[in-house]
Amino acid sequence: MITVVRPPEGWWGVVGSPPPADALSASMEHAQRTVLDETLARLDTKGLEVLASEEIGDPSSALIDYCSRIGADVLVVGRRGAGMVERIVLGSVADRLAHHAPCPLLIVP
Repeated sequence: MITVVRPPEGWWGVVGSPPPADALSASMEHAQRTVLDETLARLDTKGLEVLASEEIGDPSSALIDYCSRIGADVLVVGRRGAGMVERIVLGSVADRLAHHAPCPLLIVP
Protein backbone atom coordinates (compact mmCIF):
# COMPACT_ATOMS: atom_id res chain seq x y z
CA MET A 1 0.00 0.00 0.00
CA ILE A 2 1.35 3.40 -0.93
CA THR A 3 0.01 6.84 -0.20
CA VAL A 4 1.27 9.92 -2.00
CA VAL A 5 0.82 13.56 -1.02
CA ARG A 6 1.42 16.28 -3.57
CA PRO A 7 3.48 19.10 -2.01
CA PRO A 8 1.52 22.34 -1.60
CA GLU A 9 1.84 25.09 -4.15
CA GLY A 10 0.65 28.66 -3.88
CA TRP A 11 1.39 32.31 -3.56
CA TRP A 12 3.04 32.39 -0.16
CA GLY A 13 3.03 35.78 1.53
CA VAL A 14 0.21 37.24 -0.59
CA VAL A 15 -2.79 38.52 1.40
CA GLY A 16 -5.36 35.74 1.57
CA SER A 17 -2.83 33.09 0.56
CA PRO A 18 -2.65 29.66 2.21
CA PRO A 19 -0.43 29.08 5.27
CA PRO A 20 3.34 28.70 4.75
CA ALA A 21 4.36 25.63 2.77
CA ASP A 22 6.23 24.02 5.68
CA ALA A 23 3.22 24.18 8.01
CA LEU A 24 0.87 22.94 5.29
CA SER A 25 3.25 20.13 4.31
CA ALA A 26 3.55 18.97 7.92
CA SER A 27 -0.24 19.00 8.28
CA MET A 28 -0.72 17.05 5.04
CA GLU A 29 1.94 14.49 6.00
CA HIS A 30 0.30 14.01 9.43
CA ALA A 31 -3.11 13.47 7.81
CA GLN A 32 -1.53 11.03 5.34
CA ARG A 33 0.14 9.06 8.15
CA THR A 34 -3.14 8.93 10.14
CA VAL A 35 -5.12 7.53 7.20
CA LEU A 36 -2.36 5.02 6.41
CA ASP A 37 -2.12 3.85 10.04
CA GLU A 38 -5.92 3.45 10.34
CA THR A 39 -6.10 1.49 7.08
CA LEU A 40 -3.19 -0.77 8.06
CA ALA A 41 -4.84 -1.46 11.44
CA ARG A 42 -8.09 -2.51 9.71
CA LEU A 43 -6.22 -4.79 7.31
CA ASP A 44 -4.25 -6.31 10.18
CA THR A 45 -7.48 -7.35 11.92
CA LYS A 46 -8.33 -9.27 8.74
CA GLY A 47 -5.02 -11.13 8.91
CA LEU A 48 -3.54 -9.41 5.87
CA GLU A 49 0.15 -8.57 5.76
CA VAL A 50 0.66 -5.31 3.90
CA LEU A 51 3.80 -3.40 2.96
CA ALA A 52 3.31 0.34 3.34
CA SER A 53 5.09 3.34 1.91
CA GLU A 54 4.59 7.09 2.16
CA GLU A 55 5.73 9.34 -0.67
CA ILE A 56 5.73 13.08 -1.27
CA GLY A 57 5.52 14.32 -4.85
CA ASP A 58 3.51 14.01 -8.01
CA PRO A 59 1.12 11.08 -7.37
CA SER A 60 1.27 9.46 -10.81
CA SER A 61 5.08 9.70 -11.03
CA ALA A 62 5.50 8.37 -7.49
CA LEU A 63 3.18 5.42 -8.16
CA ILE A 64 4.90 4.56 -11.44
CA ASP A 65 8.34 4.72 -9.78
CA TYR A 66 7.21 2.67 -6.76
CA CYS A 67 5.64 -0.08 -8.90
CA SER A 68 8.79 -0.29 -11.01
CA ARG A 69 11.02 -0.38 -7.92
CA ILE A 70 9.15 -3.23 -6.18
CA GLY A 71 8.18 -5.15 -9.32
CA ALA A 72 4.46 -4.85 -8.60
CA ASP A 73 2.16 -7.46 -10.12
CA VAL A 74 -0.84 -5.10 -10.22
CA LEU A 75 -1.62 -1.50 -9.25
CA VAL A 76 -5.05 -0.75 -7.79
CA VAL A 77 -6.17 2.89 -7.66
CA GLY A 78 -9.41 4.76 -7.21
CA ARG A 79 -11.01 6.86 -9.90
CA ARG A 80 -11.41 10.10 -8.07
CA GLY A 81 -12.63 13.55 -8.89
CA ALA A 82 -14.27 16.38 -7.02
CA GLY A 83 -16.18 18.08 -9.79
CA MET A 84 -19.00 17.03 -12.11
CA VAL A 85 -16.72 16.65 -15.13
CA GLU A 86 -14.19 14.58 -13.14
CA ARG A 87 -16.95 12.21 -12.08
CA ILE A 88 -17.69 11.46 -15.73
CA VAL A 89 -14.10 10.93 -16.87
CA LEU A 90 -11.04 9.41 -15.25
CA GLY A 91 -9.07 11.58 -12.87
CA SER A 92 -5.75 12.86 -14.18
CA VAL A 93 -3.72 10.44 -12.01
CA ALA A 94 -5.74 7.39 -13.08
CA ASP A 95 -5.58 8.53 -16.71
CA ARG A 96 -1.79 8.93 -16.62
CA LEU A 97 -1.41 5.55 -14.90
CA ALA A 98 -3.60 3.93 -17.56
CA HIS A 99 -1.03 5.01 -20.14
CA HIS A 100 2.23 4.62 -18.21
CA ALA A 101 1.89 2.05 -15.40
CA PRO A 102 4.63 -0.60 -15.57
CA CYS A 103 2.14 -3.33 -14.56
CA PRO A 104 -1.56 -4.15 -14.99
CA LEU A 105 -3.82 -1.43 -13.57
CA LEU A 106 -7.17 -1.89 -11.80
CA ILE A 107 -9.21 1.31 -11.41
CA VAL A 108 -12.05 1.10 -8.90
CA PRO A 109 -14.93 3.59 -8.74
